[in-house]
Amino acid sequence: MALVVFIRGVNVGGHRTFRPSVLARGLSDYGVVNVGAAGTFVVRKPGSRAKFRAALLRKLPFKAEVVLCDGRDLIRLEMENPFGAEPVRPDIVRFVSILSRAGGLRAALPVTVDPEKSGAMMRTELLRFNGAVERDPAIDAWMKEHSGELGAIVHQWFEVMRKCGDEVRELLHDGCPVACLGDAPFGYVNVFHSHVNVGFFHGAALPDPAHLLQGTGRFMRHVKLRPGTATNAAALSRLIDTAYSDIKARVENG
Repeated sequence: MALVVFIRGVNVGGHRTFRPSVLARGLSDYGVVNVGAAGTFVVRKPGSRAKFRAALLRKLPFKAEVVLCDGRDLIRLEMENPFGAEPVRPDIVRFVSILSRAGGLRAALPVTVDPEKSGAMMRTELLRFNGAVERDPAIDAWMKEHSGELGAIVHQWFEVMRKCGDEVRELLHDGCPVACLGDAPFGYVNVFHSHVNVGFFHGAALPDPAHLLQGTGRFMRHVKLRPGTATNAAALSRLIDTAYSDIKARVENG
């Protein structure tokens, strides 16, 4: 029986990108057929699951979570009509989640969430910026224009953002340097008359035991730094690392 392969968090927002058609050709001995660009494949001649999984992981250019499903299980799921007799409406999104391991609880399906009645917080679309690159000459020019004590501060902390991971990209947006994971921004720096802001696009969700973050907006927060004033460098570094981990989780979980 054929297998269906799902690879989590790939080809999303410039993060963990690869060419599924090239991967399928590299696994042609297993009869692999690529389905779309989101890391889904049908394996017509899988043989040993362990052997195929090992071959697949060797071909991927990064570490990834892979789920192998029996084709018969997916066919049965479709035939059982998991959404029941619920009407199809344009304001309803239907999807099926594939678990990488069995959960401890079994929920009655389908699961329906009514945000007006339950108060549940629904997922919002990630902010995306086009044009982020590995090293943006416009940011280097911006840094040269902002010298002195304030410039030294922004350069120091933007370098910390740049070093968060190999997938960090950057661009100049609204006149200030922005650090992204692929095209999803997580941090920025900016210079003002007498202080510097080190900002976070999802700062409201970050743990901040040192109480560095300022701002009251729905999402964004910033840390205000001034020359001659002591900075809790360890706490700010942790905030930057956490912001990067947070954006990775948001991108990978869609």
